[in-house]
Amino acid sequence: MFGFDDVFVIAACAFAYAGASTLFMNKFGNKKRVMEIQKHFNGINKELGEAMKAKDDTKIQEVSKRQQESMPMMTELMLLQMRPLVIILPVIIFIITPTLRSTFTNFIITLPTKLPVPQGLGLAFRDVFGPVGWFWICVILFGFVFMGAEKLYEKYAKKN
Repeated sequence: MFGFDDVFVIAACAFAYAGASTLFMNKFGNKKRVMEIQKHFNGINKELGEAMKAKDDTKIQEVSKRQQESMPMMTELMLLQMRPLVIILPVIIFIITPTLRSTFTNFIITLPTKLPVPQGLGLAFRDVFGPVGWFWICVILFGFVFMGAEKLYEKYAKKN
């Protein structure tokens, strides 16, 4: 059906894409600001939860007011996270997907286990994938690798 090398070529493309998109997201997504905003909202949500447990209506109203005043930050957070996608999504839709489909026309891979795949409003379990499916499986796996590497690098950088 396909050459065994095709598996590695598609995986290499996925590796390159995962690495490039990670770098791009870090460069243009302002990761530091995203973390600050998330930390801010986590603190507010924690305070609100504690106030609700204590049934302290005054504290609930105070924290709710601060939460409402912070809503522009939530908009900023969404924009920061969406900005890199303006470039990444067209690359996926108009370049990568059509190229994989046209280059690897006979590519079908059967995995030893079934994986959950979004289908409609639910999940379907499949073990057979074409070139685009194999690409996304590899992107997800390499994405986890890059996230782990980033965490290790941050941990190492904090020590030094």
